[in-house]
Amino acid sequence: MGRDFAALKIDRLIGRIVESKNNRQMGKSKRKHVLNAALKALIAGAETSAALKIPVTFISELAALPEDKQKALGGLSQEKFNQWVTESGVAKAEVTEETRDIVKDMSKKVDALLEQHKAELQEEVAKEVGPYLPASEHEETLYSNLLEIKCFPLSIYSASTSYRAPEEIFDWAKDQELNLPSGWLLTEKMIRSVHDLREEPWIQLCDRGSVEEFDIDEWADSEDPDVQREFVRLMNRVLRFDMRIRHIWYSKEERCYYFPAGRNENGDIFPRRYYYRSMKNDTSRKVVIIKRQHETKEIFYCRHNAMKHSFLKIHGKWYLAITPHYIYTTDGKTTYRYAEDLLSGIKKQERPSAVLGQTIMWEYILTHYKPTLFDSDVKEEPLITFGRTLNVKCERGLDDQSWRRDDVLFKNDMDSWGLF
Repeated sequence: MGRDFAALKIDRLIGRIVESKNNRQMGKSKRKHVLNAALKALIAGAETSAALKIPVTFISELAALPEDKQKALGGLSQEKFNQWVTESGVAKAEVTEETRDIVKDMSKKVDALLEQHKAELQEEVAKEVGPYLPASEHEETLYSNLLEIKCFPLSIYSASTSYRAPEEIFDWAKDQELNLPSGWLLTEKMIRSVHDLREEPWIQLCDRGSVEEFDIDEWADSEDPDVQREFVRLMNRVLRFDMRIRHIWYSKEERCYYFPAGRNENGDIFPRRYYYRSMKNDTSRKVVIIKRQHETKEIFYCRHNAMKHSFLKIHGKWYLAITPHYIYTTDGKTTYRYAEDLLSGIKKQERPSAVLGQTIMWEYILTHYKPTLFDSDVKEEPLITFGRTLNVKCERGLDDQSWRRDDVLFKNDMDSWGLF
């Protein structure tokens, strides 16, 4: 990284500070201060500039030129060089042969000065625009968190109903000793469902004569914002059904899916490990970790791997956006009172590779379903079919090893890591 930084020309150094979109709010005085500081090394070493009475602004303008233009100017004849200065208006001073030589040698001089002062310059630039890592020419794959949706349920059914609140239907199902699957909702005196409302037990919840069947594409492809919102609401209910048969719980408080803790015959909870296929190998991950007090062995808190999500329609195709998450509980269900502090700490600790690993795990969960021995009597199958995550190959990329722990910004941020 150091060698790449030393090879930067002064125009790129100044350009990233002065022209960067991230620094548009920098005041003029601040811009001038930073510009002058960056040019000190160049100007201080050019003793001939004082003798020739070359204005500082002229040197600044020349230094801010791209490297190819600097080299081109160095090769111009005296006449053409004078013509360029006049037309560009960068300076109102007589241009001599010595001035042109300064431009010609500028590239070498800047390289030497940057090499000599690279440490302090690197820190100065890092404070203004962040560490600079040039993109190298090598093929790199960008992994997204967008999981392609291959297939939704085939139809959506709609019918009028006398029920006005979901709790009324839950109470009815409890009285009938029925376990109604998710994948339905109430709206405007109607019940919408991906389950056939003309069959039991749904027929008892609606007016059979009012049942209508719609092809799923009528809703999925609709450009009406209201229809899209209702479609997403319904698919969220369907996903809850699909995750339940995968033994993944939903937290209403956190609005996310998470791994429940294991429980023995006595009802005591224990940690869990999930086995899955990563990019290349079979692997596993601790998805429920239990922290206990050292002396009493009482449970301090449980950390559960979790997933937040959203349905997104991009260029006519539907995707599920996966966001790895964590929740903290005291008994596998009740939220731990210091959960936010713990979550903030672990999020600051996590590296991109860790987030990618969790995304791959959730991709595996959503694209693979195999009933366990305890599901032998269950005939339900997931209703939404997922493909692979959307990934893109690029011809340029960054060297991940360059993002070291001794980077300037990384050092400055360590004090805010919280509990971790």
